[in-house]
Amino acid sequence: MNHAKEQNRRRSVSCAAWLERYAFHLACLAAAFIILAGSLYSVRQGADLRFSDERDYWAIAGNIVEKRIYSLDGAKPTAYRPPGYPLWLAAIRQLGGGVQAARVANYFLLAATVLLLFVLLRRLHSERAGAIAVLLVCCYPVLFYTAGTLYPQTLAGFLLVAFVYLTFAHLNLTRAMLAGTAMGWLTLTVPTMLFVLAAALPFIWRRPAGWLLIAVMMLFTGVCVGAWAARNYLTFRAFVPFSTNSGVNLLLGNSPKATAWSGVSTDISAYAERARGMSEVQRDAFYRREALRFVTESKGRALTLYLQKVLHHFHYRNRLATRAEASPLRDLLMLVTYYPLLVLGGLRLALHKKYPLSPLEGYLVALYLLEALVQAIFFTRIRFRLPFDLLLIAIDALFLSRLLEPYTTARNDK
Repeated sequence: MNHAKEQNRRRSVSCAAWLERYAFHLACLAAAFIILAGSLYSVRQGADLRFSDERDYWAIAGNIVEKRIYSLDGAKPTAYRPPGYPLWLAAIRQLGGGVQAARVANYFLLAATVLLLFVLLRRLHSERAGAIAVLLVCCYPVLFYTAGTLYPQTLAGFLLVAFVYLTFAHLNLTRAMLAGTAMGWLTLTVPTMLFVLAAALPFIWRRPAGWLLIAVMMLFTGVCVGAWAARNYLTFRAFVPFSTNSGVNLLLGNSPKATAWSGVSTDISAYAERARGMSEVQRDAFYRREALRFVTESKGRALTLYLQKVLHHFHYRNRLATRAEASPLRDLLMLVTYYPLLVLGGLRLALHKKYPLSPLEGYLVALYLLEALVQAIFFTRIRFRLPFDLLLIAIDALFLSRLLEPYTTARNDK
């Protein structure tokens, strides 16, 4: 028995030593693999767009480049999609890139996110923690799959990690400006992400000149969002801070036929019929009013539905509107890769007395839990959660790194 324990201890010491020694090489190798494999996958995918959301983003990007108008059809201006991701795609199209190039650009973003996550954990904890995070990302293939679609989650993941890095890695005035800009872009990519900034304020306030850093960060975020809101006011003569799809998204998650898992498949045809002939802004306001009416008139049903959506946020599968994209094998892969991360995160919280949370860990845990509460206001989807799964990976990596610390000490004592 003692011999077996000694063997396990030696293996743990060897593992900790290997992670410390080759952490940087591992991060670079993972980033290179993501770019190479992603490029090959993008070429194999071809130029077809499978989802309606992808076609919307690509159409807007094309109209920005070719007609200098933010529009879905090239004629009427729109604010149906927030501008963060279409502007990114427009930059790619301006450089002559097509759909395949846009997918490859997503893989470059994913690779950059991996490197940034590594640098964040290395700076605030250890090389070992950064290396573990890289390995966990590589063991979570849904991030790779999503980067192969023209969805904004890969860009959002990069901006989210960038904001956390700038906020916690020796925040100063310059970094506050960059963090505010990153948050502005992030919010214009996924508007519900604004709570990430609000959650950071208590952590920043305690720092020297914290009030100044907060003011600068909020100023730069406000400039980004304000420029887009001003455009919308001049175009529609209405206050539209982010997009005109918030109303329909709220209704899809809060209406008589909504369920915790229905999402975009929720039947709102009766509302759509009543909204016929309305302008984009009027329709958005109508849908929002109807969703709020459902909540106020059916409080018990709405509360139950909300709690079900919170739980469904942590599910391993979705009921897809595009039936052809459903795959039992993909669901199984999601089950065996996501729940170990979630269980490990839960274990980290359960052991918080033995291993007190650092300020970074506390912030990451708060964000991950708050995201479920925020997203359930509308409806939940796995891809909406993916940027925050990067934070879950960071939480798990920090925890595993702390568990390996005694073995690192044992190696050094020798």
